[in-house]
Amino acid sequence: MAVAFHLLTHRDPGQTARLLRSLWHEDNTFIIHHDRRRPRAEHAMLASLAAGFSNVILQTPTPVLWGRFSLYAAQHEGLRLALASGRPWTHWVNLSGQCQPLQSPARIQKLLADAGDVSFVRHFRPLIEGEWRDAETRLTRRYIDSPMLERWLRLRFIGRRLRRFFGGENELPSLPGVRRPLPMTFTWYGGDNWVVLSRSAAEYLIHSPDAGRIIAELRHSGFPEESIFQSVMMNSPLASRVRNDHLRCINWRSGIASPGIFTAEDFPRLRAAAAGGRIFARKFDSVREGVVIARIESELLRA
Repeated sequence: MAVAFHLLTHRDPGQTARLLRSLWHEDNTFIIHHDRRRPRAEHAMLASLAAGFSNVILQTPTPVLWGRFSLYAAQHEGLRLALASGRPWTHWVNLSGQCQPLQSPARIQKLLADAGDVSFVRHFRPLIEGEWRDAETRLTRRYIDSPMLERWLRLRFIGRRLRRFFGGENELPSLPGVRRPLPMTFTWYGGDNWVVLSRSAAEYLIHSPDAGRIIAELRHSGFPEESIFQSVMMNSPLASRVRNDHLRCINWRSGIASPGIFTAEDFPRLRAAAAGGRIFARKFDSVREGVVIARIESELLRA
């Protein structure tokens, strides 16, 4: 009974270290990716953290842009590294550096081992079920995944003009005037970036030519990390072994794309989520709201 965890981080190595301690078990595998654009001192801290542990792999850093393919690509490489490690894990779990387990490592191992060859991927059909107001736009625009352009967009004066040219102030940058056709060879599914994949699902996603074709088709879509896992798995022979659940408690706020930070006042909600079978929660800030993490560590992870 072992689990592979992929930690996709972009801030505060101290909180990453705390998360690693909360998940720690010698049988588990940990892949850590820290955004290449972060200061060298942060990368050095994580290298020091990983040193000496055969089950902690520090992934070669790449720049990760929110809502673009680079975010998914970092996780895809983390999944490949977990398989290449040769370690005997049953499930692969992707987490951000601001996630937190709600169950002990031993409990997580048992719950996922008991699930057998089942993956947990929340999914829906965006073009039919209407959960995303911008569903068709995500597919038909060709979005730009460029760290250099992102730097230009942040400049005063010229950045605002560039944003208007590439789609608008509050939009992901896309090529003006370019419209892509809707996919015809597979059914498009969406959901959340956060998944739990069985080992057979992980192998299919990495090695299947059909999976590769879907990934290539969605490479230039908007927020591909929220549809690649879903589209690959629900168009695969493993679809019947996908449960429509991501096992997370996420602090979504009405009308806001990014989850809120859990506070000490949210602990009863988190305790109820753990009792109801949620395994992870997000998001947390150990500097601003460290008390709630401490209560999880002392009251939930030791239960």
